[in-house]
Amino acid sequence: MVLMAIPSFGGMLVVLLSVFVTPVLYSWVKERRLTSRGSEA
Repeated sequence: MVLMAIPSFGGMLVVLLSVFVTPVLYSWVKERRLTSRGSEA
């Protein structure tokens, strides 16, 4: 059972990281684009 638990836990960890990290990175990129446009004008 332990051998099966290791990849299961790793998979859940990857999913949780992607669920939280992806929106943060997307927002960060959008914010940088907006601020760079504002400084040029």
